[in-house]
Amino acid sequence: MQSLKKNFIYNAILTMSGYIFPLMVYPYVSRVLGVANIGACNFVDSIVEYFTILSMMGMNTIGIREIAKCKNDQQKLDNVFSQLFSLNTLTTITAIIILIIATNIVPKFAPYKDLLYIGVGKLFFN
Repeated sequence: MQSLKKNFIYNAILTMSGYIFPLMVYPYVSRVLGVANIGACNFVDSIVEYFTILSMMGMNTIGIREIAKCKNDQQKLDNVFSQLFSLNTLTTITAIIILIIATNIVPKFAPYKDLLYIGVGKLFFN
């Protein structure tokens, strides 16, 4: 029970810092970047988020369900984890390739090429 309380407190701190940190940093970033660059960053971030959703393809839900099915059999658990990891890697690489192709083909993305290539890194590490 003590561990549960400690984990609850740590989770609450993590959640609150996820709200407080951007509130403290955003005014500074908006002054430094300016309105146009903030808009460009938000536009690119929204595009990258669509590709992140594409790369995940419900992997969180599928992963939880499949891992829960075989939680008592370690060998089967290792096998399912490896399959899920491989599938996630494959879909992420596919999404990255599609994003790179879209960056070079879609005329609307041309002014944001550099930011979109940075977004590829975000997609890769997500």
